[in-house]
Amino acid sequence: MRKLSRLVLKLLENKGITGIEEIEEFISPSPKMTYDPFLMLNMEEGVELVIETARAGRRICVYGDYDADGITSTVMMTQILKELTDNLFYYIPSRFDEGYGLNMAAVDTVRQMGADLIVTVDCGSVSVDEIKYAKSLGMEVLVTDHHTVGDEVADCLVINPRQANCMYPFSDLAGCGVVFKFCCALVNRAGLENRLKKDILDLVAIGTIADIMPMIDENRTLVKYGLKAVRCSRRKGLCALLEGINVEKTRIREDDIAYSLVPHLNAAGRISDAGIAADILLSEDDREIARGVAELISRNETRKRIQNDTYRKCIQIVSDQIDIRKCLVIRCEDAHEGITGIVAGKIKDKYKKPVIILSPASDGLKGTGRSVPGIDLYNLLSGSERMFSKFGGHKGACGFTMDEEFFDDFFDEVEENINAIADGAKDASETENQADAQIDICDISSELIKEIELLAPFGQGNPEPVFLVTGRVRDIYYMGNEREHVRFMLVSGDGAYVRCVLFGNAQKYAGCLRTDRIVSVTGNLKISEWRGNAFPQITVREIVQEVRL
Repeated sequence: MRKLSRLVLKLLENKGITGIEEIEEFISPSPKMTYDPFLMLNMEEGVELVIETARAGRRICVYGDYDADGITSTVMMTQILKELTDNLFYYIPSRFDEGYGLNMAAVDTVRQMGADLIVTVDCGSVSVDEIKYAKSLGMEVLVTDHHTVGDEVADCLVINPRQANCMYPFSDLAGCGVVFKFCCALVNRAGLENRLKKDILDLVAIGTIADIMPMIDENRTLVKYGLKAVRCSRRKGLCALLEGINVEKTRIREDDIAYSLVPHLNAAGRISDAGIAADILLSEDDREIARGVAELISRNETRKRIQNDTYRKCIQIVSDQIDIRKCLVIRCEDAHEGITGIVAGKIKDKYKKPVIILSPASDGLKGTGRSVPGIDLYNLLSGSERMFSKFGGHKGACGFTMDEEFFDDFFDEVEENINAIADGAKDASETENQADAQIDICDISSELIKEIELLAPFGQGNPEPVFLVTGRVRDIYYMGNEREHVRFMLVSGDGAYVRCVLFGNAQKYAGCLRTDRIVSVTGNLKISEWRGNAFPQITVREIVQEVRL
């Protein structure tokens, strides 16, 4: 086993990883933790159905979703099915006109387009009536999904590791993870080239990171191999998009995907048509790709402007709930539904409480929610499911529609339900910034940070280590139009120093960030580069104390 420092061994121990084999698997660049796709309920029958349909010359529709997980899932399934048949098309519903999942109008449309088989990706588990309707029109349906399955299961083949009686060892795959396992099974059973599995690893990493799935177990394996695939990707559309948003492909990390790439993919569906993003990832036409990349970048700029405006409005609306409610429910009359999920996530991060935003829709009110660790949002909202005409999601994020008349009852009931389940849950505001270890400035080095990076990819279930560092403040420099960011030095008594940067919340600490004051900060250790020079840096989460001299 590679020799590790006592600090990194302690960090692994904190994660419950102590045995030699466990440690080797966890830090390995080529992990082995993966499972036979045929362990998944209905995988065998689903693969046979697709092969038989393709070989019979019948038409297949891949039915996706408009977020990054759905987009990557759609592209993966389409890319592999093209190896079996040309009688194929994909359909991604409009967020605004159709909403999430299968809908009756879309079922009519795909039937008119000649579909004999609908293969859903990242949706379908709760579409009981829509699937019954599709079958009445003469179509077969195969569901591949990862969302929570309700009490009533659709009358078709459902491949979803969360469903009852599924013996697959890992249930926390993203939608694209389920699609990847299906594609592996399909490649094996149809006798296709093994390289086809590697050709879609880039997308499974992107979709898994985008959907904020736990970075543990098989997800960790898929993302590790997937990040390698992104770094050497020959997918023209992906390479062009990364170049267009100034992300260096060969050095891309999970946070580059989460905070730079994914917002651009999501911007397509948030502002208008998610098909643009899917087309870019499938296309080999340089001109088409260039036009699509420019459009995605433009839409993302539009998304940011709308998002910032909606965020400010929602903060004002929710101000009277902060101190009295455990779940923040915000009704914003003119919120753009394409960005309510992002805004809910930002407010959740700010107040460390679950957040639900509702806005008017053609069929009543459309709601979207984001939750904190310890509060299963799907279970929380299930207590109000009788009010919903549509409902789906998982423990971290949910969406629903309901009639206007139910809003007041829903507002009260959500708080009653969370009071019943939240007593035993850890308060996210109390746990988020707790340090994993204290470290002296003189011990911070690029070599140590590279060793800590062996614990990546980081994410839910495998958070990036947080360190407590104390020193004297020097060289304070505020950045941003509203001085919302700040960088400074922390200097130890023996003259060792480390650069620090705090993004987005600098004014909160302006009173204690004074030259020569001694402060303690919590944050993540990074290697930063500037004009060709690399140096250690702390990305500050919180300034936890200050001492006046």
